[in-house]
Amino acid sequence: MDISFQIVFAFLIFIFMLLKLSSSSRTKKLTPCLPPGPWKLPIIGNIHHLGGSLPHQRFKSLAEKYGPLMHLQLGELSVIVVSSPETAKEVMKTHDVNFADRPYLYANKVICKGARNISFSPYRDYWRQIRKICSQELLSPTRVQSFGPAREEEVSNFIKSISEHVGNQINLSEKIISLTYGMTARSAFGKKCKDQELFIELVKEASAAAAGFNISDLYPSSTLLPILMGFKAKLENIRGRYDEITGNIIKEHQAKKVVIYEDEDLVDVLLRFQGDVEFPLSIADMKSIIMEPDIAFAFLIFIFMLLKLSSSSRTKKLTPCLPPGPWKLPIIGNIHHLGGSLPHQRFKSLAEKYGPLMHLQLGELSVIVVSSPETAKEVMKTHDVNFADRPYLYANKVICKGARNISFSPYGDYWRQIRKICSQELLSPTRVQSFGPAREEEVSNFIKSISEHVGNQINLSEKIISLTYGMTARSAFGKKCKDQELFIELVKEASAAAAGFNISDLYPSSNLLPILMGFKAKLENIRGRYDEITGNIIKEHQAKKVVIYEDEDLVDVLLRFQGDVEFPLSIADMKSIIMEKELRILSSIDVSNGI
Repeated sequence: MDISFQIVFAFLIFIFMLLKLSSSSRTKKLTPCLPPGPWKLPIIGNIHHLGGSLPHQRFKSLAEKYGPLMHLQLGELSVIVVSSPETAKEVMKTHDVNFADRPYLYANKVICKGARNISFSPYRDYWRQIRKICSQELLSPTRVQSFGPAREEEVSNFIKSISEHVGNQINLSEKIISLTYGMTARSAFGKKCKDQELFIELVKEASAAAAGFNISDLYPSSTLLPILMGFKAKLENIRGRYDEITGNIIKEHQAKKVVIYEDEDLVDVLLRFQGDVEFPLSIADMKSIIMEPDIAFAFLIFIFMLLKLSSSSRTKKLTPCLPPGPWKLPIIGNIHHLGGSLPHQRFKSLAEKYGPLMHLQLGELSVIVVSSPETAKEVMKTHDVNFADRPYLYANKVICKGARNISFSPYGDYWRQIRKICSQELLSPTRVQSFGPAREEEVSNFIKSISEHVGNQINLSEKIISLTYGMTARSAFGKKCKDQELFIELVKEASAAAAGFNISDLYPSSNLLPILMGFKAKLENIRGRYDEITGNIIKEHQAKKVVIYEDEDLVDVLLRFQGDVEFPLSIADMKSIIMEKELRILSSIDVSNGI
């Protein structure tokens, strides 16, 4: 039986080869003028030239022989390989429309019903319609922000699942992948549906089946190869199960009525555009688009990368003469050089190689690293005015309303005015001494709270922090206000949100990154609550009349200088200055704890 099957299989392959030779001989005269390339074999073309090493290494060695524009025949596919920046520009920019169509993939043909999704649809009016829906409805800032609660819930479950395995080994990669799929599914279906876990596993299975090399992709005219390899049956099985799950989900969404725009998910949006477009979306089209929300996200990141590469190429000629530094990658610059150990240790090892004045490109930011006393003196004393501006921080932009406080305002007349007010009015010996009674009262309460727990354990660090905050709040607001405790907790929350590494700080031109990461919504929530508390405190101070200079607090001083200065202080400026004073105290406490 086995021998008979082998004979039949060999016979079928022989017939297949004869058919291919026959068709190729008929179309030989119609072959267009193609770039140079290596010699070909019947049926397989140039596939044999790609063996022996990794594909990109083979492409490199072939390009060195046949030039930056090279032709390869891979099965039935005629492939043009581009391997120089100049030729790539011609293909991807000058003649981009001619090369805009998507490649043929058999897996996409079966799973996505003939390529009716955004990633593999032909470059035509239908593709432009789907892209428009995605960009305007699914990936708009408002829509992405509306998915914030679902993302937060998934992250909370992710953290909880890790905490349940304290002391045990876990597969972190698997959990992160599940988290990503979970957030994607929630953005597609809205609520957590009963088949979500099954849907996620199905998408993983489809991704694994479609990934990597498949001989069927090189012979699109052959309907026999996928059947002989069992590939068609496997993909149709996946498609059948996927159709059943998504069919139930779509029916549930058709039965409900969505009133609020922010409550819509991916399925709701597609249903809304089912008939009111030039090319009406069928249920099969919707299922194909639902299959690839994570692909749409990857497409968005790809566009972001292209924009960054384009902007960097336009400004390349304007780059000033910079100190030496390590080699850079597109988009991320030198960020990859800082991995592997603590940042200050990496800076030390890089400085040993590139010198005491070194240039690093961190995302969009051009950074100069100084690592010797002599060079530091030049930067911080001789040329201090040239380096006096503050760094960009997205958290400060949102919480402090565009950096109108003293720490992050640009070095200019406004900054000098605020510094003068602080040094002469808020930090003068007389002003500091006037806060003595408030400090004594807070210290007395501190001692009393400790004495009430004689014989019991207490968290002394927490009590000292509360004492410091209490004294700071009293110097800012005068008396102990009703929202003081809430205000202190809010400042702590703002400090935690703004601390540490944030990718948005490295790409200040991108308004999309903070939204995608949920960072903007979190900071705006903090800012809203902070505005409410400080707004009430400022109104209370505006209503009272201060007669004695020594009785003034921080808010009173700022109100006194609200209009009688070169740059009048707005209420938003005052709130930012108050917030900054509290954050400075918290920073000093954190540093003390670290020491």
